[in-house]
Amino acid sequence: MRIIKLISMLLVFGSLQVPAALGSTSKGFGEIEYKGFRGPTKDEERKAIGFAKVNSLKNHAATFSKSRYGVFSEVENDLVAKIDEVVLNFEVIDEETDKTSKRFRVFIEATLNDNLIERVLDNAGGGQGGVSAEPSYIAGVVIAREITSVKQYGEKRQSVSQVNAEVNENLQQSVDGSDVIESLDATVVKTTGGSVEKKADALNFRVFSAGGVDVAIGNVLSEYNYQYVNAADAGVNISQFISDFSSGGDVSPATRIAAGKLLRELGIPFLSIYRMTTSPAKEDPATLQPRVDVTVDAQVFDLTKPFPVRAAAVAGKPFAGLGVDNQVAQANALNKAGAETAKMLVDILRSKGIR
Repeated sequence: MRIIKLISMLLVFGSLQVPAALGSTSKGFGEIEYKGFRGPTKDEERKAIGFAKVNSLKNHAATFSKSRYGVFSEVENDLVAKIDEVVLNFEVIDEETDKTSKRFRVFIEATLNDNLIERVLDNAGGGQGGVSAEPSYIAGVVIAREITSVKQYGEKRQSVSQVNAEVNENLQQSVDGSDVIESLDATVVKTTGGSVEKKADALNFRVFSAGGVDVAIGNVLSEYNYQYVNAADAGVNISQFISDFSSGGDVSPATRIAAGKLLRELGIPFLSIYRMTTSPAKEDPATLQPRVDVTVDAQVFDLTKPFPVRAAAVAGKPFAGLGVDNQVAQANALNKAGAETAKMLVDILRSKGIR
């Protein structure tokens, strides 16, 4: 009895020491046709589970952006060959045996090795045979702005009316012939029309520094063998970008060309521009915490050409952040938006074979 208790305790404590696997979860389905009469053998069941693992990987890849999925398609066979490493662990949700058709089906929920998947995707290098030893420099301009007020204009209405009258005169003689009776028939037609004109809402912004976002973007890019440089540190006139984004929706060609020329002379091949527009904080209905929404427009320009050429772009991507107060919520939203947008831009570059 004592030995049994000791073994039980060892099993309990041993299970506590096994760390929980971390990674994305994805469901998968596998099916095989078995040959026996009593049901599938253990090997046949394992084969069906193998198919389910592969299916879970493909279902996970289906959530990727178009550009990221393009990179995945290049390395799909490599990942499938390592499927037992890709799937850290799995749980059988359901299984069924159809003895009429002699088919065995299994449904699983798999925990995937995100680090391995990411490493294989990164090594794809957009078809260039892996990561180069020397990182590529990419300069970044990150401008954040907050909507402080919205001026809405009412509708301007213009009405036009036109009246047309038509008169018919009838002359009739009386029965005894002594009088002539005159009658008038009048038809009045009124035509109305016009137009409605509405002026676009005027937005006022407060432009502010988003230095923390630089760190989030730089951390992401370093994982993909890019060396991120704050464009201001390279001598780019950031105040001109701030001026453009304060009054308009995009950076002016003159500002972009001037920055590109300076960076090209320094040997920096890429310029990335992030415009991040945040809304005033509001209460999140689910958590009751302050929530800030942010919309990101970002572009990467290839400076190795005679003039800046847009190599990747993300437009109007929404993100949100929560925090204990408005300032923390805004910082969380901006950092999340910067990191996720950087990943999207890199995926687009890799899908085009640009390193």
